[in-house]
Amino acid sequence: MTSSYHHLRQDLRTRREQLSPARQQTAAQSICQQVIKQTWMTESTSVAFYWSTGGEIDCSLLMLEGSGQGIDCYLPVIDNPPSPAMCFRRFDPMRTEILTPNRFGIPEPLTGTEIRISHLDLVFMPLVAFDRSGNRLGMGKGYYDRALAGSADSPLRVGLGYTFQEAPSLEPSEWDIPLHIVITPDEVIHTPQYLSEYTPR
Repeated sequence: MTSSYHHLRQDLRTRREQLSPARQQTAAQSICQQVIKQTWMTESTSVAFYWSTGGEIDCSLLMLEGSGQGIDCYLPVIDNPPSPAMCFRRFDPMRTEILTPNRFGIPEPLTGTEIRISHLDLVFMPLVAFDRSGNRLGMGKGYYDRALAGSADSPLRVGLGYTFQEAPSLEPSEWDIPLHIVITPDEVIHTPQYLSEYTPR
């Protein structure tokens, strides 16, 4: 994404952070109810979630539901020296006390089995903005794009966001990797990438 999205990112982050805890919880519950009915969720065995921050859609309900269905849950880790790349470590959602804040203050598991991203069935991704073509505006660090780049067997990529985070159109950079699906409290959006690329495993 170009630098022209600086103000859009700033405005949407502010709007997201100003949501009341009650509205955030209601949105998370609505999205969880939609996700758990999807075949691609019920048939998954290894799923990467994320730890929400700054008003992002809370994944904790999804993690608990997934764990209860026997899904192996993973969280992204960026403080992973000596490698600068993001990795994914297995995490028990009932043991939040083992998480440690990274350099951005986002909790991460310091221990746990690591998994190659190509071995994940599904990756849930936070977002600042999205469009219906599957383009995603994130925090601007590019961690997910770098982790997904070069994976011949990419997992299903699902973005979670609020309805107001939809943009008419986002212009991707050459390294941006689009989403297969976007889920808001109001709908499940299948992008062109889902229709052309995704085949159930």
